Amino acid sequence: MSLLKLLGQVSVVSRRRLLAMAALAALANAVALGVINSAAVSAPEGGHALGLALALAGTVAVYIGTQRYVMRTCADEVEAIIARLRCRLIELVLRTDLTALEAM
Repeated sequence: MSLLKLLGQVSVVSRRRLLAMAALAALANAVALGVINSAAVSAPEGGHALGLALALAGTVAVYIGTQRYVMRTCADEVEAIIARLRCRLIELVLRTDLTALEAM
């Protein structure tokens, strides 16, 4: 069984929301690069420095917020999946018949 199939079967996180937040983080990253490029182009002319700085600060804040959400959600979900698998394995071990092994 592959890891993606396993995660798909036991995951309880909304994949759409997680994908939307990852896409928003990617968009914020692209916008930040665009703002930096615009600032580099307009720097010799000496224009719009405050507006570009505010735009960069806003996009960086969005990027940080969305990345934190994605990372925390993924980490929490993987921890929960591992805990559920451990419990399931423990239940299987408890249900096994050990008399056949003890007779050996």
